[in-house]
Amino acid sequence: MLQAFRLKTRRNKAGWHRLMAVCLALLFMLSPAGYVHAERKNVRVGYSSSGSMLYRNDEGDYRGYDVIYLYEIAKYTNWDFTFVPYDKWNEAVRDLELGKLDLLPTVLKTPAREKTLLFPLHPMASTNVALVAPKNDTKYTYGDISGFQNAVIGVRENTVDTSAFIKWAASRGLNYQMKVYPDRGPLIQALDQGEVDLIATSYSGSVQQYPVVAEFSPQPMYFAVAPGRTDLVAEMDAAVNQSMLYDPSFNDRLMTLANPYRSANRLRFSQEEQEYIDQAPVLRVTMMRDGAPFSYEEDGVMKGVLPQLLQDVGQSTGLSFSIVPVDTIDEAVDAVRTGRADIVGRIAIDPYYVRELGLRATTPYYQEKTMQIARIGREIQKAGIMPGAREQLLQNDTVPQDLDYETYESISECLNALEKGDVDAVFCDMATATYFGNVLHRREFQLNIIDSSTYGLAFGLDRDADPRLGRILDRTLQEIVPLKMPQLLQNTYEHAPISAANIFDRLSALQLTGIFLLLLLALLFFGYASFNLWRKRGMEFRVAEIEQSRRQASMQLDIERHANQARKGFYQYLDISLAQPLKQIMKKSLDHGGLSPDSEYHEFYQLASRIQEFLLDVRMLNQIEGSKPSLNWETLACREFLEGLCHTVDKTAERKGVTFATDFSGIGDEMIIGERRSISMIIIRVLSYLMNYTPSGGTLLLSGNISQAYAGRSVLMLNVQAPAVHLSDELLQHIHRLLESAQSKDASIYDSFADSDWGSLEERKMLLRVAILQHIISEIGGDWSIQQDGSCGTRIRIELYFDLA
Repeated sequence: MLQAFRLKTRRNKAGWHRLMAVCLALLFMLSPAGYVHAERKNVRVGYSSSGSMLYRNDEGDYRGYDVIYLYEIAKYTNWDFTFVPYDKWNEAVRDLELGKLDLLPTVLKTPAREKTLLFPLHPMASTNVALVAPKNDTKYTYGDISGFQNAVIGVRENTVDTSAFIKWAASRGLNYQMKVYPDRGPLIQALDQGEVDLIATSYSGSVQQYPVVAEFSPQPMYFAVAPGRTDLVAEMDAAVNQSMLYDPSFNDRLMTLANPYRSANRLRFSQEEQEYIDQAPVLRVTMMRDGAPFSYEEDGVMKGVLPQLLQDVGQSTGLSFSIVPVDTIDEAVDAVRTGRADIVGRIAIDPYYVRELGLRATTPYYQEKTMQIARIGREIQKAGIMPGAREQLLQNDTVPQDLDYETYESISECLNALEKGDVDAVFCDMATATYFGNVLHRREFQLNIIDSSTYGLAFGLDRDADPRLGRILDRTLQEIVPLKMPQLLQNTYEHAPISAANIFDRLSALQLTGIFLLLLLALLFFGYASFNLWRKRGMEFRVAEIEQSRRQASMQLDIERHANQARKGFYQYLDISLAQPLKQIMKKSLDHGGLSPDSEYHEFYQLASRIQEFLLDVRMLNQIEGSKPSLNWETLACREFLEGLCHTVDKTAERKGVTFATDFSGIGDEMIIGERRSISMIIIRVLSYLMNYTPSGGTLLLSGNISQAYAGRSVLMLNVQAPAVHLSDELLQHIHRLLESAQSKDASIYDSFADSDWGSLEERKMLLRVAILQHIISEIGGDWSIQQDGSCGTRIRIELYFDLA
């Protein structure tokens, strides 16, 4: 089995009546309470007619980064959009200030703009300001301020990026002639036609087709909102929070669209860097003979990710490289120290470790989550790691700190030790774990992601190496790694060897059962044919009897399995079955004036709206139970953060006529390590639920304090009181029963519904919301309770546990 780790191989009226019948049947079953469906809003969005983040294609359809972001928000806000083009950006900003627009994307937030415009909590993207040269002009080199002197530089009028450029130029002593253009389209056209030597603008969208010669002022971009439209800000914040919670990878996917023109061809080097490239010898890079997927030797040739990456680096820079094969990391470091090599091809990015080796690490060419490969059913007491990985691992509180760690000089030695049983688990990078997942016995080993631990790899240079080489590699890797690394890894994964010994081991239980049944049937057939020579009729009867018994047992198992799935899946797939009928009912009702209370279709429209709200909560709960959201812990100013959330609630309470009061006197200037989106979801949901049931003229109170639980830890205690909200005793009992079931893991929300002997839709909606809150609070480590008495109404107490920053 040790050889497994050696890399030597590779609709009509009747239909309308039926829809109405289905809807009414469900309504009678659930006994709904009153609910008014939220009205759709038409939001006016301005955009630059010459931009690339929001534009119209040849067919007249709206496309681009901004459009996708807005469509994501619309999933949670019920918004429609009207897009308004502008030739001049300052005119769009002016119309937004006057209220002629509702939203304007890709706006840089400044103190002056915050006085006249509203901004949501979360930025929509980020950018930096850059000096950009013509595509085929080689006159300018990167960072060469002296080469920019007396250049004609184009800018956009009245924009933040122009202000940033002016400040940057003054700080660098740059003399220049400035030409002002109304918008980005004319600005780029002036660069193409030679009217200006350079342009200064935000480096995003189509501008990324051009080479950059200087970069400065990195900053976030926002959707700016018209003054007075606090409703849009509140809804956008809530929508982004929901998107971040239930689709955490959305922003990462969208950011790839933010740089559609990014290309390594935009690299420009300074004069000093170019002189180094012109005079540099062939640079010798160490590579592990047995370090797949990054490098491995096969038939005397070094293969893997690193040889291909070096080829791309050479094409982008003009540098030349040769490979120095080594067996261990110690051998690679020694080769650089003694002058037998110039670059360590693989070094873990641990600042302490790299410094102790006397090296300087480049920009990472690989950075992903740490993976654990462990023996199934075996307690982890001793773990194998590669040099430089231990310090990062010990900072992770999800990994036992008292493990006995054994350091190995190559990944092959590490995995062989796991195979022989010398260690119980191995911690390594995700790429290596993915590659060796093809040769591991999957019924003996399992792969687990360590979410809060990052494993990075980089090139290592001698501390005294020419600093120009480090800068060249840093910038080149920054440009080509996002473009090249995913494909390089995928190509290597496809060549990972799969041993014949573990082919069956890789099959699922169902596949193994199928193969076993085929072999069994073949054996029975052979026995039948032989036995038929002297007792044909008896054997036929026996085989038929066995087959009938097997079918009956199989049918019984199928019946039990389907019954269990049907019980648990009723609410899970309820929205799939009824979404389209509901949509048709509501549309039909609206077409016949269903919004008017005097219409005979008004009742149908209201009933369908109530069911739709219930189904949306069911869908949200299914999403939470179906996948574990990734958590992003960050430093928060606790009181400032809570007051920001309450600002949104203030506006809602004011519109409804509810008195909303807060008391944060128990919270000082503490900084906590918290999960922003989850805390926001908890507080906003609790307040919005109680606000919904508080009548006009009622009161809603929120107080909070932080208490010290033990060294380095704190408890944020929140108390919400709604004196005018009174839940029924039966509903309160069901809520407490649900929370007890969730904490003991005895039953799911679906089991609670199935076992209940009541059917009010409003009460079921409340239970769904309680289940959603329970999931979020337990996910970030907290507890909560809900109580009620005659004098104080409904009270909710929430305790969240945090590290102090």
